[in-house]
Amino acid sequence: MIIGIDLDNTIIQYDTLIYHLAREKDLIPEGFKKNKKEIRDYIRRTLPEGEIE
Repeated sequence: MIIGIDLDNTIIQYDTLIYHLAREKDLIPEGFKKNKKEIRDYIRRTLPEGEIE
């Protein structure tokens, strides 16, 4: 029997992890919504080197 594991964010939710990492690096304000896409867009939009971060 072969079992495959799909890790494209359909089984594992990274929203909380991304939130904590972004807070740890002070990239987003406290209380920001725990949503991976919104965090990414905020960082890209507000930081001079947002795409790199």
